Amino acid sequence: MEIIGVKIGVVVFCAFMAYFSFFAYRRRYFGPAAFVIWALIFVAVAVATAFSQSFIPFSEFLRFARLYDLFVAIAILFLLTISFINFVQNHTLKKKLEEMVQDEALRKKE
Repeated sequence: MEIIGVKIGVVVFCAFMAYFSFFAYRRRYFGPAAFVIWALIFVAVAVATAFSQSFIPFSEFLRFARLYDLFVAIAILFLLTISFINFVQNHTLKKKLEEMVQDEALRKKE
């Protein structure tokens, strides 16, 4: 059973997000590598949604009960990966900020 409305909604959402990624790249919020990665992610999601029936043999090979289960598993892995990268970057930034504050406090003390 296919739900055409949901597919259209996801493809439109992916197109909007790809455009928003380009817009953020043009405003220099991130570099060209990040833009390419995000654009590829949104294009891949749009293609996977639009042509989801072609992934059925792959989901059967991996012994998923439904194609939806495969997509949910991939989405969870993606979110875990992004969350871990975000955690590491925030932790690094926190450490740098603490070092800057300590250096500034030592300079003011002198």
